[in-house]
Amino acid sequence: MDKKDRSIEQIDPGLFKVKTHKFVAFYLLKENDSWIAFDTGINDDGLADELRSVEVDPLKVSHIFLTHTDRDHIGNISLFPNAKVYLSKAELVMLDGSTPRFPGRFNGPLKGEYQTLSDGEVIDVGKTMVQAISTPGHTPGSMAYLVNGSILFSGDTVAWGLGGIITRKFNMDRKTRELSLKKLAKLDNISLICTAHTGISRDFAKVMRKWR
Repeated sequence: MDKKDRSIEQIDPGLFKVKTHKFVAFYLLKENDSWIAFDTGINDDGLADELRSVEVDPLKVSHIFLTHTDRDHIGNISLFPNAKVYLSKAELVMLDGSTPRFPGRFNGPLKGEYQTLSDGEVIDVGKTMVQAISTPGHTPGSMAYLVNGSILFSGDTVAWGLGGIITRKFNMDRKTRELSLKKLAKLDNISLICTAHTGISRDFAKVMRKWR
């Protein structure tokens, strides 16, 4: 990975956006003396030192919540050997060789152990509550995560451009993703939405206004 494409930005106290490519980011959220990762980005051999430079010890990442299993979201899992890994149960079809991501191309298998989540399931990590929200369409098991009822990590379900939310790019089922967007748009009290490819927004109502 070219170092110029790598950056770590503090969004809020205890919340970092980690770019492992100029168009790909994942997020790290501090919980007491450990960290929670939402996705892990594209594989980047130089990332460990960059994380330590902002006082993030990869060995203290305790939980990883994957929004889906495309390679630009799972690339650095091995950097966090002490983390429990979670993903949607519906995403298993992307890992068992039964469902190709593109013709002739498969995502799986996923290295290491992991646990599966269902829609609405809640994982408590210390004082941090992570709620799984099933958002199929980009992949069958795409999942968003709502943290403490106010921060939404959307993965690739939400991505925006100049004309609003992008609906066509790389989705396995466009109509199903649109239903997922409508589902997310019903959420209340979202103070921050974090996407994988198009940054963050503190105006959730504006981002989702066409989907309400």
